[in-house]
Amino acid sequence: MRAGTLKYPVQIWKVMVTQNDYNEQKDVYRLYYNTRANVTYNSGSRTDINNEIVYPKNLTFEVRNYVPVTNFDRLKYNGDYYRILAIEEEDSTLQHSMMKKIVCEKVEE
Repeated sequence: MRAGTLKYPVQIWKVMVTQNDYNEQKDVYRLYYNTRANVTYNSGSRTDINNEIVYPKNLTFEVRNYVPVTNFDRLKYNGDYYRILAIEEEDSTLQHSMMKKIVCEKVEE
């Protein structure tokens, strides 16, 4: 394991479904866990969505194996929120491994 590469602070936000007086359900994200990660840039492009130019960005976060993250969570890094696309857990029998790779895309809201 290369613990020295985990130098960027990352927050994990869990989704909570709340209901109001009219039984309307709303997703609210709350801070759940703080950790450190190695961040790698995957890709970025320029797209036109609803006549607005946006710059989607994909990043890969590498965290320790014990970090409690699911596909429904969001990651916050450098003030931006990222939607989780895939979580790849490496084989825990390998001594140098003990990492999870989380592929994310930036949320444009």
